[in-house]
Amino acid sequence: MVASLNDYFAGSGTGIQFYLCGVSYLYSDALVHLDLNTEQGTLRDLAASQNSNYNNVINFYLVNSMKLGTGMPIGYAGMPLSGVGAIYLSTPIKSVLAHEMGHYLSLPHTFAHGPLVWNSQHPEWAQYVNNDVTLIVNGAPTDFNCHQTGDGFCDTNADPTIPSINDCYFNNGCNVLLECSLYANDPLGVPYSPDPTLLMSNFLTCYYRFSAEQTSQMRSMLATHPGWSFLIDANLPVCQTISSANHGLILRNCIDISNIDPIKPMKNVSVPFRDQDTTLCGSPIALTNADGKYLNVTCVYPYNGVGLLSVLPNVSHPDPINGVNVLDLALISAHILGIAPLASPFQLVAADANNSGSVSTIDIVELRKLILGIYQELPNNSSWRYIPDYCFLDPVFTQEFYGSGSWPKPFSAVWVNPEEPLPPSGIPNQRVYGSGALPIVPNSKSWMDHVLLDPNGSGASDPQAWSFWGIKIGDVNCTAASDGFQSEGPDKSFAASSPISLTANQVFTLQVKALGSTPVSAWQLGVEFSEDSLEFLQVQAGNSGEVFSADNFGLSEAAEGKFRALNFSETGAGTNLNNKSLFSLTMKALHPISDISQYFHLKNAVLPTIFYGESGTELENISLQLGITSTPIGMIGNTGTTVRANDIYEVQAYPVPFSDDINFDFTLAKDEFVRISIFDNLGRLMASFGEARAKGPNTLTVNSVAGKPSGLYWYKFEAGVQNSSGKILKK
Repeated sequence: MVASLNDYFAGSGTGIQFYLCGVSYLYSDALVHLDLNTEQGTLRDLAASQNSNYNNVINFYLVNSMKLGTGMPIGYAGMPLSGVGAIYLSTPIKSVLAHEMGHYLSLPHTFAHGPLVWNSQHPEWAQYVNNDVTLIVNGAPTDFNCHQTGDGFCDTNADPTIPSINDCYFNNGCNVLLECSLYANDPLGVPYSPDPTLLMSNFLTCYYRFSAEQTSQMRSMLATHPGWSFLIDANLPVCQTISSANHGLILRNCIDISNIDPIKPMKNVSVPFRDQDTTLCGSPIALTNADGKYLNVTCVYPYNGVGLLSVLPNVSHPDPINGVNVLDLALISAHILGIAPLASPFQLVAADANNSGSVSTIDIVELRKLILGIYQELPNNSSWRYIPDYCFLDPVFTQEFYGSGSWPKPFSAVWVNPEEPLPPSGIPNQRVYGSGALPIVPNSKSWMDHVLLDPNGSGASDPQAWSFWGIKIGDVNCTAASDGFQSEGPDKSFAASSPISLTANQVFTLQVKALGSTPVSAWQLGVEFSEDSLEFLQVQAGNSGEVFSADNFGLSEAAEGKFRALNFSETGAGTNLNNKSLFSLTMKALHPISDISQYFHLKNAVLPTIFYGESGTELENISLQLGITSTPIGMIGNTGTTVRANDIYEVQAYPVPFSDDINFDFTLAKDEFVRISIFDNLGRLMASFGEARAKGPNTLTVNSVAGKPSGLYWYKFEAGVQNSSGKILKK
């Protein structure tokens, strides 16, 4: 509307230009059908309460219909000194806004003052063609000219407001046919010759311009109106353009934009605006409220008069693990194997953890590390991704995004932003999903995570242009909390068992057993233990029959007393875990302990304890119990070995901390082949050295980690079928 308004004023050579300073939505059923006779003041007061930041602006309102007197006009404007100070429209016809703006800038109709049927008792109401005429008014001769009659402009030809004449002109395609009416002559007998192209005429489908005298009048009014002289200058206005309260929305999604149940508005999402120079625009930064609407922002635009604005929801919205758990891994695995393909394009975007534009086992690896605490955040993706709702106004993009049948194709969808000007090549900039390294926002080649808008452009008035669908990366089953933080809920407890007492420096194997007969397809748990009382040495496979892997354990914070574990069936088939050990931990008591359950707890803050059945439903009838055995079941990868805890070789590593060489002292009961492996805190192998050693005391020196970074490392000592492990610190 504003762009067309500028076209009309520029085409008439007025030198007047308008800038959109903001769009607000006023929610009032009573004012949808506006009665100007009684409700005009109410509407202005409501607008003023919402637009208190706007000064020196012209307010215009789009309503469903209007009533004035007994009529139903399609447009209405107050003259500049009338105190109305507003324009009202009930039609999307763009020329009507230019017509009403002409009124606002002091122009009357070209048929002004003329009666519906000319009355000879009031000749001054007539629109004369002749200039300088004398008529008898109230018995006395009176001089009139074209500046004193009609609209007061000599370059706007006689234009009666006689319906039959105007209907005739209208029905003949804007051509002036003098012979088509009973009232074809003015009061002096001169034929009417109205100009249907003038915007202030009565020819709605024909008008498009202002006359030279009308233009001069508007410019004069702007220059002389009290307080409006600031408008006449060469500088672009400073408009508080973006007031996005009640404008854009950010909604949580993972299934389908046409079928969300329930709708989850995303709150507390910061939405910074940046101009073409990436300068932050607006203060404070927009923030979504409980309804997902932006709040509290004013943004001066245009910045230096040029460029588009980037609207940028926060891709680092809090809590990267929000909604991401072992069931998501199982669902992604089933999709990759073709057992249960993900049918929603939003789920596919959520599953693309490494931002590659595809879903593969690498995404499972990345998400597993995030769940287990090995990653604090995804290295090649952000916590959230956003799809502009604007994209779905494009039917080509929508069809590509949803694909056909049960195979959506969001990664191949292409979008052309209608707000962006064509490059010199004339070929529109086609935006794609975007792939590769961590997203750069805004990414000029991608439609993800932001939208470029011209607040003066045609799309700026559409809320879809400002709105987004938020997708939590890794959360394919749509459980993430839309405010960014997952509720931890109450911690679960280990099932009661006989108190387990330990002596100081006792090395023991702690079993974590499952109780419950329902088949389990996926589980995860987090443990917090007292690092001042218990020392973690190694993890061992259980006897549950599940496929186990060292990758299923998060040991990066074991020295701080935190331990994470998970497992899932790649096919979704469940396993009966009742009275089976999920895994065992070799640990050492650092002082006498009367009951280990007081020092070893399930903790949601580390990782929520959850069990899922074969249908993906969370199981509440599975519990965990602690037990101790003196016969470890064996290290992962060596599930067939058995070693008694009190027969593990004692190993002494020194110096602590070490810088280059690290020495290991140990005593062998017989000649053995010995191997020592060094791992970093993420479980990656840094060095491995092995050789045959004789019975008795031995020292083995490893210098392969001399050039590695400082920090916490782990060693694994193997002698025949026996093994042990410990932690070492490199300075």
